Formats: sequence, C-alpha cells, structure tokens
Amino acid sequence: MNNNFTTLLLSLVNASSFNYTYYRYIYRAISNITTLTFAFRQDPSFWCLDDISVIQYNTSNIRNTSNLIGNGDFEKGALVNYSLCTPSDRNPTGSVYSGCAHAGNYSYYDGSYAPGDYLSQTFATIPQQQYQISFWLQNMGSAPNFINVTVIANVMSSQSTTTQQPRISSEKTFWK
Repeated sequence: MNNNFTTLLLSLVNASSFNYTYYRYIYRAISNITTLTFAFRQDPSFWCLDDISVIQYNTSNIRNTSNLIGNGDFEKGALVNYSLCTPSDRNPTGSVYSGCAHAGNYSYYDGSYAPGDYLSQTFATIPQQQYQISFWLQNMGSAPNFINVTVIANVMSSQSTTTQQPRISSEKTFWK
C-alpha cells in the first residue's frame, strides 16, 4: 500500500510583484523518501527561485549543513537533479536562467500559463527527524499567478496503519 501525505508549505495566489524573499520552514519527516515540489503559474511575467536548501535540523540548533537538494543553487546551469513537468500536453516553460539569480550566476525562471509547471526533487529523509527547508523567491509580475510549495512524504506499507502527520513551522524574511 502506498500512502502519500502532502504538506502545503506556501501558497500565494495573485500576488503583487515582490523582490527576493527568504522562506524557511521546519518540517518533521514521516517517511524515508520525501519530495519537495514547486508549482508555478505566472501569466504576465515570471517567478525566480534560487538557493533551495533542505538540511537536517534539531532543537539545539546543531545542524548537519549538507544540503539534501542537489543543485539547489542551479549553478550547474541546467535542471540537473530536478523533474520538470506540466499536467497538460504542452511543454513546461521553466528553465535555468542567468538573468534573475539571487546569488551566483543562475536561478530557476518560470513564466508558465495555466495549468502551470511543476519543479520537484526527491531525497532521502529519516522519519521523525526535523529538516530545515528554505529557498529564495521573487515574483516579477502581477496577477494572474500562483505558486504552491509542497512536501510529499512517500510512505510505503504492507498494511494499513495510523501514521503521524508531518509538522511544520515557518518564517519569512523580506530583503529589498
């Protein structure tokens, strides 16, 4: 039996344009396989995403700083380690781009129309371990637009069991 538990970290709908903003969440894993997904739509303009990080975290603030996201800064100049798709028959419009990086030379750049693009990466986690998930996001345009950021816990079991739901806390910092 496959049970997927989805946790919504961020949802912005018809947001006004904003400069790069730092988003940070503490997530408690419930499985050993986890997927981080960014769903984008930005009809009149583009979203810029950079410096995605997932690191182990504990309450004493001692952290393993190894980033579980491969190419989280997009500095390989391509979508290495990522899956990019759209739920329609069109090709995704998102790509790595040098024109709106938060740091370094590259970022992810997406200006897809409805129904949007989905950028995701799957990584190994330890159940009940806390992880800090962070990223920088910029909205270069106005409505209509949306972004949803989700974490999917891929729980595999041979029998039906009660599973603890993941827990999150969040923080947002504006930088201009």
